[in-house]
Amino acid sequence: MRKGIRGLSFKGTDEKLGSRSNGLFLGSLELISQFNPFLAQHLSKYGNKGKGNGSYISPDVCDEFIESMRKLVFKQILDVVHEARYYSITLDSTPDTSHTD
Repeated sequence: MRKGIRGLSFKGTDEKLGSRSNGLFLGSLELISQFNPFLAQHLSKYGNKGKGNGSYISPDVCDEFIESMRKLVFKQILDVVHEARYYSITLDSTPDTSHTD
């Protein structure tokens, strides 16, 4: 299960539209669809159809979305580092109960 910056899951436990436990990816699509008629129509037509139907809201697409965002953020960080004359890296950690960071 992939997690975001706040430790919230991008993927849910059931991956179904309309479910309260479908994760941030599908939940965000549902929220955006309330304001975007094209996305609303797409979700109503292709959502929860099962395997073999091209809906572009599958867990694989969620993984591709996460990977695309990772690459974009990484590129932006590298651009800033390359433009800077000097830079530093700060690391902070908090071990959990098993004394593991």
